[in-house]
Amino acid sequence: MPVFIKKNALLSCLQGAKNLHPHEFLGLLRGLVELRGVVVTELVLAPLSDYTEQESSFSPWFLPSDPSIIGSFHSHPTYGRKPSKADLAFFSRSGRIHLIASLPYSIGSVAAYGSDGKQMELVVE
Repeated sequence: MPVFIKKNALLSCLQGAKNLHPHEFLGLLRGLVELRGVVVTELVLAPLSDYTEQESSFSPWFLPSDPSIIGSFHSHPTYGRKPSKADLAFFSRSGRIHLIASLPYSIGSVAAYGSDGKQMELVVE
């Protein structure tokens, strides 16, 4: 199943990554599941997020209950788009789809993964 993302949502994610570089950026993805696949409509910033050069995090205790949150976006400032072991653990317990961007934080430097860590097709709309 492909992941569709609205171009403005993806550009917001990439701008966050650029603004925080060399720190890792993390955001949540709001969207819905349609017959054609998962559709990401916007970026949501988690309150009280923490960003360092090695990792980013947020406390789920500060998030409102929101069933439209379907996954996450984060950047890898020092290495590629492949998920780390910590990423895979996070993916398995937090959402349906996850995007990782690497330098230069352009549309072509983003990869999509399912909660199982398998890469998915990403389509920008």
